[in-house]
Amino acid sequence: MCGRYTLAGKSVDLEKHFRAKLLGKSTEASFNIAPGQTAPIILNTNPQSIRQEPWGLVPYWTKPGDKPLKLINSRSDSLLSKPGFKRYLERKRCLVPTTGFYEWKTSGSVKQPYYITLKNAELFSFAGIWEEFANSDGELVYTYSIITTEPNSLMANIHSRMPVILRKEDENNWLEDNVVSRLSTLLVPFDSNLMKAFPVSNKVNSAVNNDASLIREVPPAGLF
Repeated sequence: MCGRYTLAGKSVDLEKHFRAKLLGKSTEASFNIAPGQTAPIILNTNPQSIRQEPWGLVPYWTKPGDKPLKLINSRSDSLLSKPGFKRYLERKRCLVPTTGFYEWKTSGSVKQPYYITLKNAELFSFAGIWEEFANSDGELVYTYSIITTEPNSLMANIHSRMPVILRKEDENNWLEDNVVSRLSTLLVPFDSNLMKAFPVSNKVNSAVNNDASLIREVPPAGLF
């Protein structure tokens, strides 16, 4: 599960890292990206551009008039095994730029939020999938979902799932058509030795809160 994440830094950092041009207005640092909010992604069909689209994939099987199912996460095992999802791995992959994510550890009645990031990389990316649909005005809207996998040893102490984090050298590969034959080798837990996690304030529980204090370490169970 990945229900909140961050993207700090400047637009120029995004463009430099991904060697792509940001479409639309400049991005602002966000320390609490929540489902339904708009955030940058890079599509496999246009890796030279960074789009800003809503988080929560509306599947292709959604019919006009239906209340859309918005998938914020997609399990890697389902994507690899179920025909309805497998087509996304074959045709519609994306990078989801990030600087870290939150997960909640449950202990009794207490749910302690943790912030998880990489030790030696300020900016990295999740593996994602995307879809487009026409809204009531006939305009194409793009939506995306973050792929999750089994937890590594660090995440296993916090939650039963974790987002698929791509190594820098695999980001371009993820977008290329010839990666299809080795998708299963990419949809794996990231090296726990390259990650760090620490407890943070439960202010992150509300998407209204969005500032750098959210990623400041607090004592365990220090809920305020």
